[in-house]
Amino acid sequence: MRDPGDMDIEVLAVPDCPHQQLAEEQLRQALNDAGLDTTGFTIRVVADQPKPSGPPSPGPRRS
Repeated sequence: MRDPGDMDIEVLAVPDCPHQQLAEEQLRQALNDAGLDTTGFTIRVVADQPKPSGPPSPGPRRS
């Protein structure tokens, strides 16, 4: 059984993102500052957007 305080943190990045390393560094620093030094995270490079499972949304209503 998992500890309720456990977190699964996933950072999503696009291929060749110029800001990925900075995001990782800032997240690590934020976790350390919060006393979560042992909390890890996963980086996932997302190459494609998921295909919608239903009909397209009509979008926001305009008056």
